[in-house]
Amino acid sequence: MSQTHPFQFSVREKNPIKSLLATIKQQKDMIRSLAHQLEVCRVLSDEAADAICTVDLKGRLTYANKAQADLVKVPLSKIKGTHFRRYVDPVSLGKAYKFFKLAKNGKKIRDELNVVDSKGNLIPVDFHTTPLYKNRKVFAIHTIIRDISKRKQFERLQIEAAKTQAMNHFIAGMAKEVKYPLEVIVGRLENISRNYRTRDFEYIGYKEFKQIMGTIEHLNHEVKYCCSITNRMIDLNRKNLGISRSVCDVNKAVGKAVDLLDEKILRPHTKVSLKLSSRLPPGAISELELSQVVTNILTNAVESMPTGGTVTVRTSYDKGKKRIALQIKDQGIGIKKENLPRVFEPFFTTKQTGLEKNSGLGLAIAHSIVHAHQGNVTVSSNLRQGTVFVVELPVARK
Repeated sequence: MSQTHPFQFSVREKNPIKSLLATIKQQKDMIRSLAHQLEVCRVLSDEAADAICTVDLKGRLTYANKAQADLVKVPLSKIKGTHFRRYVDPVSLGKAYKFFKLAKNGKKIRDELNVVDSKGNLIPVDFHTTPLYKNRKVFAIHTIIRDISKRKQFERLQIEAAKTQAMNHFIAGMAKEVKYPLEVIVGRLENISRNYRTRDFEYIGYKEFKQIMGTIEHLNHEVKYCCSITNRMIDLNRKNLGISRSVCDVNKAVGKAVDLLDEKILRPHTKVSLKLSSRLPPGAISELELSQVVTNILTNAVESMPTGGTVTVRTSYDKGKKRIALQIKDQGIGIKKENLPRVFEPFFTTKQTGLEKNSGLGLAIAHSIVHAHQGNVTVSSNLRQGTVFVVELPVARK
């Protein structure tokens, strides 16, 4: 079958010249339309806010717009024909060559790296490369580059703000952790001062003397507790927790922790119920540290019951695992399922307003102490049904 040339016409046509002229006019219109579209694309590219360039398969720039010239501070007339490596930070050059190779193989790339201008200034950019095809083969690479200096600066400011906020939380956390024992110390000292300011100590009886000595012993315990908190906060910040070789009576440590929950912590209609096993071996942790763990968890439990309730503390011993278990169960508002994995994170708290606001450090400190002694802490909770913390501790070696 013979093919007809575009400019061939049948002899039967009445006016072949007119038909030929119409065809030529149609093709001229198509060329003008295409030229107009190309001019629009050129103007859009030249005036674009983002830098736009095209490189050949050897990495030489065959096109660059005004924004590209402004970005690298090189006259537009001197950019064409230069290699792209001239404008890439040496540290990012390996990354740039890797992306260039992928683009030559037909891959679209979007990533970030640093470019360098003619004055040596580093500029963070986001770039998007697209392979250009001719006869189904890549012949050039089109790249759109966006200066993200302001975005990076904003991100740095956000990081600094987060660090400042974390430091503020850390300071607030230290203040909160030592607040209650210091209030106990102040209260007992004021009580001694009030009761014995005008008394002649030569006439104080044995019973009163014993009470004074008991108060002094309690104050000594509170001061040691504050020192322990301070050291633990430093260790938590350094993530360098040491393992104590001390042993303790777990039930005794629990009892002292409950005593620390004075009237300023315990609320009306709130009580602590102790169900302690009488057959517990010594735990491989110091009494002071375990008291701190229990106090922090108990404080969290009490704060979760704004309308009151009972916190139940149980101790038990698993002979098979050779582990001492301490369970603290409250009747509070509970913890949302999505928040459970985060309850031991430093500074994480769901109490954000009013008297309920806290630093989010108490549970993190408790968790760090227990894990430093090869123990474990788990938590389970249901909304409006309460929360259960279980602390497992190893038995002290004989």
